[in-house]
Amino acid sequence: MLGFGARANLVASTSNEKLILNGFDHPRSIIGDFEVAEATLRFFIQMVNAPKKKFFYVPTLVIHPLEKLDGGLTQVEARALEDMGYRASANKVFVWDGRELKDEEVVSLKFPPKGRRYPPERKGLPLDRMT
Repeated sequence: MLGFGARANLVASTSNEKLILNGFDHPRSIIGDFEVAEATLRFFIQMVNAPKKKFFYVPTLVIHPLEKLDGGLTQVEARALEDMGYRASANKVFVWDGRELKDEEVVSLKFPPKGRRYPPERKGLPLDRMT
């Protein structure tokens, strides 16, 4: 993978041999191509970790889709996003389906009561025991 977003368009415009793929592009689902979506997530995580360069570590990942949520995520979509996060190197993954989270909610892993979190919170189990 050479880039995503505007960079992908720039790279593709300079050569006829580049192919732009969007693993999240599908008219009815949040994921259209699992492997492409996973590679995109892994690439994004590598970019975030680039300044550290000595090691690659993502302890916790919160996936919060903001588009294509008519009716909310299905359990299958949420599980696919969760699996994708683990396959992209996270130690813990939470998928949030609800209003846009505030930064402090993401950092503290305190999700609002309205909305759905995957995996669902189980009474009596702390967050670090749920994966």
